[in-house]
Amino acid sequence: MGRVIAFDVNETLLDMGALDPHFERAFGSAAVREQWFGQMLQLAFVGGLTGRYVDFGAAQRAALAMLAERHGVEVDVEEIVGAMSGLPPHDDVPEALDALRAAGLPLAALTNSTLAVAEAQLRSAAARRPRRRSARGRRPDRAARRLDD
Repeated sequence: MGRVIAFDVNETLLDMGALDPHFERAFGSAAVREQWFGQMLQLAFVGGLTGRYVDFGAAQRAALAMLAERHGVEVDVEEIVGAMSGLPPHDDVPEALDALRAAGLPLAALTNSTLAVAEAQLRSAAARRPRRRSARGRRPDRAARRLDD
């Protein structure tokens, strides 16, 4: 069996801190982003564990609605969810991915995002155009998107 290096996309490859200004505007505190991300992961993973696929977009919207209600604020949900597609990579990611590719190692990304969002995120990570391979299901089974060409 050949080797493949697999990465999680959000937080691992991409810098979620780029969302902080959105959370500052919406909730008055960038720290709410971490609450939102934790709630979103919980929703997505519980769906997977119970056999009900929940893509990250749906989980993100639901988690934002829950936090907005809890904090008593109105939130432009689509502004924040839309910003997920254009997150910048962490500073060391493009160079690291290039080095791994140069070493001939196949790369894959694991995500519960829709294929369109995953492709946009991987382009942001300077990960080249991913092969179009997608599987709806809970991570990690067969939901890998290849990063190499």
